[in-house]
Amino acid sequence: MKEEVNNLWILTEERLKIDVLKKILNIYIRDKKLSDTDIANIIIKPLIEKNIFKNQYKIENFKIPYIENIYSRIVSGSTSFVDHLLFVQKDKPKDYSLKTKNFKYFVEDTKTDTKESRNTAFGQRATKTIIANYFNKSPFKLIITSSIFKYDQLPESAIFDARCLMTTGVEIFMPNTIIENKPFKDYSELINKKNSMRKPPSSNVPFRIKEVSTGLEISKKIIKGKSLSDPSVGQILNVCFALRKLNYTKKIKITSHGLNQKRFDKMQDNKLLLGCKLLKLDIDGITLSNRIVFPELYWHYPNYLNEEKHATILLHHLINYNQKDLEVIFDHHAGCARNYIKNINDKNYSVNKTPTGKTPDLIIRNKKNKTLYLVEGKTSYNLEKGIEEIKGFPDFYKKHLVKDCGYKNYKMESWITLTGDSKNKAEFQNILFTLKNDNSLKINKNLNKEFKILFNSSS
Repeated sequence: MKEEVNNLWILTEERLKIDVLKKILNIYIRDKKLSDTDIANIIIKPLIEKNIFKNQYKIENFKIPYIENIYSRIVSGSTSFVDHLLFVQKDKPKDYSLKTKNFKYFVEDTKTDTKESRNTAFGQRATKTIIANYFNKSPFKLIITSSIFKYDQLPESAIFDARCLMTTGVEIFMPNTIIENKPFKDYSELINKKNSMRKPPSSNVPFRIKEVSTGLEISKKIIKGKSLSDPSVGQILNVCFALRKLNYTKKIKITSHGLNQKRFDKMQDNKLLLGCKLLKLDIDGITLSNRIVFPELYWHYPNYLNEEKHATILLHHLINYNQKDLEVIFDHHAGCARNYIKNINDKNYSVNKTPTGKTPDLIIRNKKNKTLYLVEGKTSYNLEKGIEEIKGFPDFYKKHLVKDCGYKNYKMESWITLTGDSKNKAEFQNILFTLKNDNSLKINKNLNKEFKILFNSSS
């Protein structure tokens, strides 16, 4: 029976990066056992027709048997959402609850470029795998997009977290490394391995699994300051999910966690509670609310009025597609992962978490006219707030771009992109463009030719 020709759809909350896209496509090609493929020179084209953005990106320059088109769209998660979803079908996906066979993969991508991320990259993803599994049993792929560590250089605790993920069905990929899929054979092996690992200093709560008459007690502190520690919550839920996958059916209780009832009840977006309900876990001294409502939908298409990142992501893709004088050297789209700044010598510079001045959403370099464009994305409703915030750009520019990154001969310009409609009006000239609710683009008539050509190239 001849295979049907279809389209691939990659749905994402963030900007889809070429390196991640290639990894996703290579996984699909491998799993389908396809030959005569070519994705070496793929590019992402924003679809704009007659000044209307189609809220869709088309991937060009690929060859994959039985795949006619590859599209990407920005979506929003209804709960703890993965980075990407892969569908195989002709038309735009509308399977918001992941019930159809057209849905193929959950894909999460992350980095392990610091000691902290090295220790938590695997365990911290577990909350997403548990909720994903609730909606659909399709494969979960964890892609480490960049790492200064090889898998066998990771600490024992990180490899333990990775094996727990493997036990729950997650396939892990790292750069230039073939990772052996080595899930735990049974829950006794998992428990013994965890309890044999090096203990922390006596001042810390040891992460240990104790067998008692009613089941298991797992000790781990899961708070940091006044909030839940996402890495700690992920690590303990990762272990519990693996135990359940290994058919451990008795009670599991989390102990020595540092929580009290009042604090627990006040927590917003409580992924720990969701995980406990799905895995049937108890928390020592805490009454778990029965009023929690599991979301019916895993994802949905967003409204531009509420999310500022859509315009900056569109601008970023336009620049990458045009590939002429403009180049994005830093991006931090609202709610998305922060990247490095490319310095004057094209080396990566890491901005600390408390930088001087206001961190832009985009920094665009024009080598030809020696200009750095610092861009802030805002909803139209928050334009006044954006105007006030970009007053911090000069301090950021002087400290991090001139002094730290070597852009001494570059001038700076401050710009804003907008999403959504608003009746608010402000006398502010440096609005690059507005992505309106009807998907039309209101482009600044006074833009220089380097920016004007961006919108023409995708029409």
